Amino acid sequence: MELFIDAKLTWNLDALYTDLSSIKTLELTDWEKTCLRGLLCGVHPEAIAAKMFWTASALKTELSRRVYPHISILVDEKVIAWHKVPTLLEKAGYKYPEIRILNQELFYLEFSASPSSNSKLIRASAIVELLIKNSSCQPNQAKELPNAELKSTVEGDRHYQQGNFIEAIDSYRQVLTIDPLNVSILTKLARCYEHLGFYKDSLFICDFVLDRIERSDRKSHLQKTHNKSIIYYFIAGLFHKLAVNKYCDDYVQIAFEIYQKYLYLRPQNIMALWNIVDLFISVVRHGAIAPELKSDYMDRAKKALSDFKGNARQLDFNFKPYREPILEKAENTFQDLDCWWQEQLHELKSW
Repeated sequence: MELFIDAKLTWNLDALYTDLSSIKTLELTDWEKTCLRGLLCGVHPEAIAAKMFWTASALKTELSRRVYPHISILVDEKVIAWHKVPTLLEKAGYKYPEIRILNQELFYLEFSASPSSNSKLIRASAIVELLIKNSSCQPNQAKELPNAELKSTVEGDRHYQQGNFIEAIDSYRQVLTIDPLNVSILTKLARCYEHLGFYKDSLFICDFVLDRIERSDRKSHLQKTHNKSIIYYFIAGLFHKLAVNKYCDDYVQIAFEIYQKYLYLRPQNIMALWNIVDLFISVVRHGAIAPELKSDYMDRAKKALSDFKGNARQLDFNFKPYREPILEKAENTFQDLDCWWQEQLHELKSW
């Protein structure tokens, strides 16, 4: 199994491998690429050595001989320490900006909806283009905005509840012409595309929101954190669903990565911690998974459950309000698993 795969989510590895190979005048070996990915993930060389079944001293020697000198030339720094590698390479432009983290994975996604049944669908690219043009409201319109916005929101919500997602998109578009950065409406819009099976459009909207949150100078840090957390949770849930229904290891890794990003912003959300447990166990049930990956996923599920249990009993976590739905999910998730998991379920029920 390829180690330190998370690095590909945030780093332009292809460009980095090419530039380092040019300096080396030989293509990087798989060993060198693996070590480099580990360093970019912030992993200590001793931990990298353990993962690769090397001694720490031997790996450090080889890093100093085969990796650090080429990075040193690339970033124009005479001395390279392992913990400085990510910072130096980010300054050199090899780290994706936030907006690219999702875009690089979009080509994996499929359109499950039939084009003929969605001929009236307004695509996300057209809506985003309109939002950019209408990013500010005219002062003389200010008094008209609240009523018009409320009417279109109520109409969109009604269509959404009835399953008329194309009509809901049109109503939400009307709201966004008035309030282009309404994160709540943008998230509803993304959900409409998700229900229709237009996952690229859904993620296109999310990319737009993340980009605009970062650019905004009118929002406080607290507001930005809250808005980003909403989008991260939606994205993680989308890839979670894709990982279970259309298994692909990349979907699993992205869902996990985005859940981690969400928990960095909202560390006390117990449902996100539980969702990680569910993610790994649910994908194991997919018949197309290689046996070694199933074993890896179950190990990660046990680690996630340990994190969940360690946090759920702390007073500042929100376990009690979600106890019943979590137990219901656990009953289904742990079904047909071995006695160790049944013991975990019994322990959760006792809380």
